[in-house]
Amino acid sequence: MTVNALLNPQELLAKLTVLFVEDDEEIRQQMVQFLSRRFKQVRVACNGKQGLAAFREEKPDIILSDILMPEMDGLSMIRAIRDEDHHIPIIVLTAYNEEQYLLRSIELGIDRYLLKPVNTKSLSEALEKIVSNLWQRKEREEADSYLRLLMDIHPNLLLTTSDDQVVYLNRAFLHRLEVDQLGDFLSNPTGLGELLLDQHGTPLSQAGGLWLHRLEELAQNAPLVYLKNPTQPDEAPLALVVECRQMTPPHCQLFTFADVSAIEGQLKHLEHMAFTDTLTGLANRAMGQKSLTKEINRCQRYNRTFSVILLDVDHFKKVNDTYGHEVGDQVLQGLAGLLQNTVRRSDMVVRWGGEEFLVVLPESSFQDARMIAEKLRSNVAAHTFSTVEHITCSFGVAQFDQTLGMQSLVAKADAALYLAKERGRNRVEPI
Repeated sequence: MTVNALLNPQELLAKLTVLFVEDDEEIRQQMVQFLSRRFKQVRVACNGKQGLAAFREEKPDIILSDILMPEMDGLSMIRAIRDEDHHIPIIVLTAYNEEQYLLRSIELGIDRYLLKPVNTKSLSEALEKIVSNLWQRKEREEADSYLRLLMDIHPNLLLTTSDDQVVYLNRAFLHRLEVDQLGDFLSNPTGLGELLLDQHGTPLSQAGGLWLHRLEELAQNAPLVYLKNPTQPDEAPLALVVECRQMTPPHCQLFTFADVSAIEGQLKHLEHMAFTDTLTGLANRAMGQKSLTKEINRCQRYNRTFSVILLDVDHFKKVNDTYGHEVGDQVLQGLAGLLQNTVRRSDMVVRWGGEEFLVVLPESSFQDARMIAEKLRSNVAAHTFSTVEHITCSFGVAQFDQTLGMQSLVAKADAALYLAKERGRNRVEPI
C-alpha cells in the first residue's frame, strides 16, 4: 500500500496547488478564503488570458474557472489548456445554466460543472472526488515511469500493449529498429507487424486480424518469431523467443523477446545432422517418419489425402560384390540426385534404409503417384551411372486413407514393392 493510499482526501488536497480564475472580485476573495484552507497553494487569475498564462507558468494540479470573463472567456481558456494537457482536472463555476455552455463544457472534458452561488458542500465533495482520482492517476504514472525505467535497462527486447495498441518499446527494441524516440515508432506502429515474422517467414501483419493477436498466439503455442532489420532487409533476421505476460490493469500485456539467434544456428546444425543421411544428403529415416506423421495429421484434420512411393535398387548386392562398396555408395549418391531432380519441390525423398528410398507426395492421388513412380522408373533405367553404367529399381505405390497410420501405410507400399520384385523387377506396382 502506498503512502497516499493512507491519506484521506482532505490531506491529499493539502499537498496540491489550485488555479482559480474569476473576474468578479468579491467572489474571488470569498473563494480564495475557502480554497486557502484546503490547498497547499492557491493561484489566482482575473480572466482567461491571465489564467492561461498562470497555467503555463505555475503548472497547477487543479483548475477552477468562471465562464464569462473579459479578454478571454473560460471555455476558450480551457480549450487552449486541453490542447496542452488532456488530464488536468477542471471545475467550471458559472451563474449560467444554459444548455450551450453545458454541452461545450462536456466537449472540452470538464470534470465538474457547478452553478453559482457555489454550494461549498457540493464543491468540497467534487474536490475530494477529483483529488482521489488525481492521486490514483499520479501513482499509476509513477508506477509506469518506474516500469519503463526497468524496461530500458533490460537487455532483452520488451514491448507493452494496452487494448491492442502498442504503448511502449524499451531502448533495446528501439535500438534494434534504429529509432531514436518512441514517438517515431508510435507514429507508424503497424510497421512492426511487417518486421516480425513467423516460422514460415510470413509477416505477422499478413496473418489476418490484428498482428498483436497473432503475436500472442505464437507466444502461447510456438514461441519463436523473427525480427527483420528495417534498414538491412537482406540481413538474416534475429531469432527471438517471445513470452507474453498479462499485466494490471486488464487488457495490458508485456511481451519479452530473447535473442536466440546463435543458439538457433547451433540447433539447426544439430537438426540437420540428426535428420540428414550423411551419404546421400537426403532426409534420413527419422526425418521421413517425422514428415509422414505430420502429413497424416494434416490429412486427417482437413480430410485430405497423399501418396507414398517405396523403391528399391534391383540386385544391389551384386553391385557391391562385383564393384565394391565404394562404387555401391556412388550408385546410391547418383540415384539420390536423380530422384531429387525428378520429383516436385513439394515432395520429399527419404533414404529409408540401405538401397531403399521413400518418396512422400503431398496432395497426390493414387493415379498421380503411379505416374510419378513410372517417370522415376524410366529415368533410372535410362540413366548412365559411372562404373556400373545402368541399374534398375522396383517401385511400390500406396495412397493414404483415414484408416491408415504411418506403419500401415508404409507396410502397404512395401507389399506393393515386394509384388514388383516378384513380377520381374524394374516395374511399378500399386496397391
